[in-house]
Amino acid sequence: MTRDDFTFLGTIVKTRGSSGDLIIRSKKKILQIKNNWESVMVEIDGLLVPFFISGWNISGSNEILITVEDIDIPEKAEKFSGRKVYINKSVIVFSSNEFYPDEVNGYLVIDIHAGEIGRITGIDEIPGNPLFRLKYHGREILIPIHKDLIIEINEKKKIVRVNLPAGFLEI
Repeated sequence: MTRDDFTFLGTIVKTRGSSGDLIIRSKKKILQIKNNWESVMVEIDGLLVPFFISGWNISGSNEILITVEDIDIPEKAEKFSGRKVYINKSVIVFSSNEFYPDEVNGYLVIDIHAGEIGRITGIDEIPGNPLFRLKYHGREILIPIHKDLIIEINEKKKIVRVNLPAGFLEI
């Protein structure tokens, strides 16, 4: 398996109970998780580290409570708070009409007027105004993640096509 086999599930937001269960909050609506779900990948120092789960329960449309093997007390679980969690794409179904910005890290941004701008290096999650972060002519720029600017997101080609306002790149 490679990193491409996994998709961003969500972030560990808190622990629950005396056994160290973890609550993962997703920004996408979770439609289904298949019964053969056995593990999660937790991002630690930029690497995906596997953890086996012994139980799980969907709580609402965007939260999951998981019990992880070898995490049996709240003190161990608290160390995972704020960490990103990934899941094998073959065991989860998200609502297909939603888009989560973390999935486009590394995608090439192409403006319909200026051509290739650069690759997305990160996401600034400012409440109500998330931004793509990328390098353009040696400097970092931020592009609002807004439906009026994004024309297309092509997952196969790993491209984001945008229509930026005139003069945007000169600012």
